[in-house]
Order: sequence, then structure tokens, then C-alpha cells
Amino acid sequence: MQVFSKLNQPVIVAFLQAYPTLEHLEATHLEELVAFFKHHRHPRPRGTMQKVLTLRQDSPLRAHFVASRARSRLMLALVDAIRDYEREIQRFYTTHSDS
Repeated sequence: MQVFSKLNQPVIVAFLQAYPTLEHLEATHLEELVAFFKHHRHPRPRGTMQKVLTLRQDSPLRAHFVASRARSRLMLALVDAIRDYEREIQRFYTTHSDS
């Protein structure tokens, strides 16, 4: 999470969904990551790519495989919960009598 400064941006959510674990990230070719950030119009794709590449090579992360996997699953569950809340809020505003 040290790679991204604002975790609530859509590009970050998409990144965490596409690459939920270090293993997913390591299996990805550099060209795919560049295309991912360009597709999502990230404001600083080159700087972020350098951070991601550093993350891919960070050996202490490998030591915490189980914790990393659990956190990635938790993060994906949280993303799903947030999307559910957003849908419910949208439904509330569109059906409320004051809208």
C-alpha cells in the first residue's frame, strides 16, 4: 500500500482487483502494467511503475505469504462491500421522496 498515496481512487481499486497478491503482480509482464496504468489514465504512470517494480522485487514481502494472501482477500471483500454501499446509497437517493 506504500505504492499509492490515495487508496480511494478508482485506478487503485482496479489495481487491487487485478493484482490482489504479490504472485499475481509477479506473473504480470511489464507491458501489461504500463497498459493498465495508461488505460486508467493514472496521473503519474512512470513514477508509479517504478514503485510497483520495487514492490515486485521486495524480498521481505515473500516472507509474509500467508498474511499477504489474507490481506488481499480482505481488501477484495472490502471493495465489494463499498460497492454494495454505493449502490444502496444511489438506490436510496433515486427512490427517496425528497429527490
